[in-house]
Amino acid sequence: MKTLTDFKNAIQVGVIVKTTHHQKSAGRDEQGKLILVSEEMEPAPVSIKQTTQFAVKRTRKDGTQADSWMSFGKASECKIEGNKITFYAEDFRAPEAKTLIPLLTYEIL
Repeated sequence: MKTLTDFKNAIQVGVIVKTTHHQKSAGRDEQGKLILVSEEMEPAPVSIKQTTQFAVKRTRKDGTQADSWMSFGKASECKIEGNKITFYAEDFRAPEAKTLIPLLTYEIL
C-alpha cells in the first residue's frame, strides 16, 4: 500500500487487521502531564465497511461481540509503511502546539 485510497480498497469485510492503540493512559508524570503508551489489540475481522469509516468485530470482556469503529481520516494525517497505516491526531495534551501524535495503527494480515 502506498496511499490512503490503497488502504480503503484493501479494507473489505472479513479481512483480518491488527490494531495498535497509541493513546492509552498510563498515569501522569511529575509535572502532571498525561503519559500515553501503546497497546496492541488482538487481530480482528473487518465487520462493516462504509465510504468514510469501517468497523472491526471485537469481543468484550463479558464475551459479547461489538463493532469497534474507525474513520478513514485524511491522507495528510496518516503514514503508510507496507501493509500498515498509522493515523495521527492532534496532541490533546498541548493543543496550542498543533503537534500530531500517533492515534491508531492498523496492520492488514
